[in-house]
Amino acid sequence: MLCDTTCGVILAGGKGRRMGKKKPFIQLEGKLLLERVADCLKTVFSEVILVADSEEDFRIFPFRTLSDRLSRLGPLGGIETALRHLPEKNLFVVGCDMPFLNSAVIKAMLPFAQKYELVIPSLLDRLHPLHAIYT
Repeated sequence: MLCDTTCGVILAGGKGRRMGKKKPFIQLEGKLLLERVADCLKTVFSEVILVADSEEDFRIFPFRTLSDRLSRLGPLGGIETALRHLPEKNLFVVGCDMPFLNSAVIKAMLPFAQKYELVIPSLLDRLHPLHAIYT
């Protein structure tokens, strides 16, 4: 059963200057990074949304796309945009450049969102705010 109290949010903004093109459109094993992330989120959430610097680049994808309200703030601007547009939902926020997501890990995080405003994993003493649930 898909989770409908939390929405999967993929941050797909950025100019891609270091990579030579926008990260969502980079291919890995024949699939776009964005598609790999979306495929995982679709197995967990009934709704998946993209937040990007421009809606036009993402019209080919079957997801609702929100334009960054505060551009040039990087991932923080994308998180703010999602929270502003979806205040009634919990949001699992992930970067588009995380193609090896594990749906079991995401599902294990969901119950904590009932008690906490932020569920953010720590690995090797580092917090990972782009693999987190914001309420």
